[in-house]
Amino acid sequence: VLPDGRVMIEGGEYISNSAVWTTQGAVYNPVTNTWASVTPPAGWSTIYTPSTGQWTLGPNTANKTCDINPDGSGSHENGPAILRYDGNVIAIGGTGHNDIYNQTTKTWTAAPDSPIVGGLQLDSADGPGVLLPNGNALFVMSPGIFQTGSHMIEWDGTRFTEVAAPPRAATNSSYHQNFMLLPTGEVLLTDFSNDIELYRPTVRTPVSVAVPVINSVSNLTLVHGNTFSLTAQRLNGLSEAVAYGDDNQPATNYPIVRITMTSNNHVFYARTFGHSTRAIGPSVTGMTSFTVPAGIERGSARLQLVANGIPSAAVNVTIQ
Repeated sequence: VLPDGRVMIEGGEYISNSAVWTTQGAVYNPVTNTWASVTPPAGWSTIYTPSTGQWTLGPNTANKTCDINPDGSGSHENGPAILRYDGNVIAIGGTGHNDIYNQTTKTWTAAPDSPIVGGLQLDSADGPGVLLPNGNALFVMSPGIFQTGSHMIEWDGTRFTEVAAPPRAATNSSYHQNFMLLPTGEVLLTDFSNDIELYRPTVRTPVSVAVPVINSVSNLTLVHGNTFSLTAQRLNGLSEAVAYGDDNQPATNYPIVRITMTSNNHVFYARTFGHSTRAIGPSVTGMTSFTVPAGIERGSARLQLVANGIPSAAVNVTIQ
């Protein structure tokens, strides 16, 4: 989703008999209900500038991270790429090699290789990653391509550290598992089975620069079923926060409104919609509408904006 609300779709296809990739791209405008072609140029790395509608060639990665061979063989898989709160993107490879992208200098540098566990090189040939409120990025890695025996690995910007694994990790590969960052700052995990796990990071304190700030609420007396609005800095957070190889992109760059009753700490979530922007960044200020749940309790309450699992300071409101 581009900052102005348009939706970009990019794709590619490998033509084996000619050993070339074809690229296609389009942007959908929900206001005019029309599509426009934005096919990128051929190249390993390209940058799209929404304000100009132009593509420019970007730098190649420092390492070979995609599991693909010159003849087109291989799994073609890569791992997730996560924008951390230090402004750098950590890109996890399907080869055991990883890279860091600096969005300020637009350059790639090599990150440490994924850990070796039990003599086996870990990688993420498709697999999930999530940015934790404390600034670390959590990844699932497993040995080889699509092999079982997965490990939970955190990246703190300097090194990889293994953390506790869920019960079914030994029978899962990285690609079996998916993350969803919850408004509580915890991480929901599923793995194609009926088992659902919840990860609670050891350090729960959010990075201070990523905390959203409510600037105003249209009314401090909120009525059942009615719609109100709020403006906030860092409305959508500072990252998309969740990714998965080349599939299943459950990004969290959108505002969530949480209402907690003062008397008993019961929690309610309001539907948000009509966001003025989907952009991320420390200086991004935007507006969202929210509808007070019809079944909410009455009385004094605390209203918070949550983005990327990080809540703002509370605003005192009254529910009628």
